Amino acid sequence: MFDGGLAEWCAAGFPIEGGNDLPSAPELDGRFAVDVAQSVVRWTGRNLYNFHIGTVRLGSGGIILKQGELVSARFTIDMQSIACEDLADPSWNAMLIRHLHDADFFEVAAHPSAEFVATRATKIAACTEGTSNYQLTGNFTLRAVTQPLEFPILVAIAADGSLTGQCQFELDRTQFGSRYGSGRFFQFLGKHVVNDLVHLHVKIHAVREG
Repeated sequence: MFDGGLAEWCAAGFPIEGGNDLPSAPELDGRFAVDVAQSVVRWTGRNLYNFHIGTVRLGSGGIILKQGELVSARFTIDMQSIACEDLADPSWNAMLIRHLHDADFFEVAAHPSAEFVATRATKIAACTEGTSNYQLTGNFTLRAVTQPLEFPILVAIAADGSLTGQCQFELDRTQFGSRYGSGRFFQFLGKHVVNDLVHLHVKIHAVREG
């Protein structure tokens, strides 16, 4: 290590640029199966004075790419796996989960899974390393209601060819029939107002098939 930094290094006549090319990333091509054990959706739900955080697991998923272009992608979410992480008291935790399962929110008994089907992935030209590099467009179905959904996503490919995609966005639950506590549809709720938007942080890990 040189105490004088770059100036001393240059004065000693050492090169400041390497001569070898960096290894290229594996090609984004082929079929990929979602690894549900390493994939997760983290959620944050809020009211006027508090919030709750938790997870819901992916049930299945698959991606088909051809020469870096998206051919198809489909992911299901196991709504029965909804879990809350911030309520330590078992009875309060169970009460919240029961409420999330009922018709006020996600009506899980009638609709045990949700689904996102991607229709387009557009490269974000101005992206830099560590920022979202694709805009993902598709349709999301929850409680048997389908709505268009679009959000930026950061896709990374590892040396073994596996894919990891991560994104964060706000989902308006009222668009899917979950209106409980919504100030948009009810008046005089007082302290019982529940935010319409649910914050989601999605991590999807997929491995190459074949």
